[in-house]
Amino acid sequence: MKRNENPTLYRTPLQYSQMLHRKWLKPGGTLFFTDFCYGSSSHNHSNDFHNYVNKEKQYYLSTVTSCMEELQKVGFDVRVDDLQQEFLNILNTELSAFTTTRQAFINDFSEKDYNTLSTLWANKIRWTQEKQLTWASFTAHKKSTNTTTTTTTTNNTNTNGH
Repeated sequence: MKRNENPTLYRTPLQYSQMLHRKWLKPGGTLFFTDFCYGSSSHNHSNDFHNYVNKEKQYYLSTVTSCMEELQKVGFDVRVDDLQQEFLNILNTELSAFTTTRQAFINDFSEKDYNTLSTLWANKIRWTQEKQLTWASFTAHKKSTNTTTTTTTTNNTNTNGH
């Protein structure tokens, strides 16, 4: 679903975190998720990355810092882990496995489909290497009453906003 098709169904991460914090999680509860975010070069997107995210897919991406701050605004203690290297490893493994099935894939689908998918994988690898795209995990604890906010980032997560 594209974000503007049905605004009552689409929610931003802040809206989800507000619902979780207020309605579903008890004090001391934990929310864990991974998400794709703009990388540390969030101001320097290539045209192909911008078109893929904003026009072709209409994804909602924020920076790691923005996502962390949204969680903190509603009262979570947040830990962020940078999964960029793991993401690169996964993408490279998937692309390598996909290229070994080239002829079988073309027989079942088309060479155009094969080229489209392998180009997209290669682009995701490049965008991640160029720090336009990253993957991070967020562990957010709903504070019990009378606690202070803490923030932890690991693995050199870039937390610069855009």
